Amino acid sequence: MAARAPEPAITDQLKDNPIENIGETDLKRYVETLYEEKFRDNGSVTLEELIAGAELARNFGNHDDHIEDDTPQHGKTSPSVTSNSQFLGKRERNAIKVQRSLAFWREPKDLLVTLAGIKLQTAISAFDTLVRLRKERILAAEELCYIHFQIQAERLDSLGENKLDFNRQLPRIPFSDRLARLGTLARNRRSAAASMIVMLSQQLSGINILAFLASVFFDTAGLRPQPTNPADKSNTNDSLRLTIGFGAANAVFSIIAYFLIEPLEVENRQKSKLPAWMHGRRSLLLLSLGGGTLMLLILTFLLGLKEGNPAKLPVVMLFIILFTLCYSPGAGCVPFLYSAEVWPNEGREIGMSWAVFWNFLGAGILALLVPRGFQWGPSKLFGVFTALSFVGFLLVWLFVPTTDYAISLEDMSAKFNSSLIEYGKKNLVRLNPLARKSEVATSQGSNVPPVAESGT
Repeated sequence: MAARAPEPAITDQLKDNPIENIGETDLKRYVETLYEEKFRDNGSVTLEELIAGAELARNFGNHDDHIEDDTPQHGKTSPSVTSNSQFLGKRERNAIKVQRSLAFWREPKDLLVTLAGIKLQTAISAFDTLVRLRKERILAAEELCYIHFQIQAERLDSLGENKLDFNRQLPRIPFSDRLARLGTLARNRRSAAASMIVMLSQQLSGINILAFLASVFFDTAGLRPQPTNPADKSNTNDSLRLTIGFGAANAVFSIIAYFLIEPLEVENRQKSKLPAWMHGRRSLLLLSLGGGTLMLLILTFLLGLKEGNPAKLPVVMLFIILFTLCYSPGAGCVPFLYSAEVWPNEGREIGMSWAVFWNFLGAGILALLVPRGFQWGPSKLFGVFTALSFVGFLLVWLFVPTTDYAISLEDMSAKFNSSLIEYGKKNLVRLNPLARKSEVATSQGSNVPPVAESGT
């Protein structure tokens, strides 16, 4: 007896257009139901707007190549083009054309027709918010559908069901169940592990030696001779100035992340003066931890210089600034952004709480132990954090997948459907130059740009 083929996962079913065969009568009936229940008394959207958007979504793939042309295709009138011509202005139609060219409509789960099934109490306020964000009502309504059905699919998936039913509306999963799914769902466990690693890597970087105890460090690190007169507060005042300077440098250098945290688009790679491998979350975090480890190693030896050496203070401060330059754009910014985006919508707040817990736990342990470490001497303390920073670098390199090219929540989930241990093994295999050349050749043969793989 032939084995029965497994049914596709919920998130895979969403990639098809499940309502393209709904008739005109049913389409209007569904949307009218939604309008009467949610939008009639609110006035934020008209029935005509909802119906027009529903037709636009239902007829995905049946557009003319030039959406602004109101001509039928293959002798058949497309409601998304003709009957909506009064609803969609030229600017908005051109905007949709641009979005389509960027694969915005690639996954037509963004289906306005099924707004009729949305029973969210916050649907009206959510729609108003999306209008402010997206500027166009048609795009805001499309986004509202995307959010709703993504959450519905995730709820079905978390219940172990693999058949998507658009007529079934699942309530919000209770907090206790969402918390339990942090450990029971493999996809969530991997997100938990990855977010824990990136958050702990921030504390392992050693930055909080300075962030929490900068004034104490600058006052006790032997950077200059101590005054013999107890009333002389010059060194204390200098330490406070250095602390303010460190904080200012940390804030200024964080701006660099704005330009590097997103991967380069194909058309911008030739324009950028920086190589493509320096862009992206994972690459930026690895560069940050790697550069910071090197700076900590140099500081370990510099802090061993004699206290009376006049070059000690300026040289140590120079490398502290360089250490801050390495830390701020990567280890300072990436962990929180990464931890916020690796979770599914259903349970994202619990996942982010989990990640921040590990960050604050690490910070609390450092606040307790670092003052004791000053008793060893600043050189030994920085030596310990050099080793810890290197451990953080290795953990990120081995077990933290890149999220740069996860352009949808389905793509993000797909990244965490595979074992992180297997991911780490693949990274170790890539150390072999022959294996790396073979991978690049395979990527080129499948038209995958090498830069897309460089961050994984």
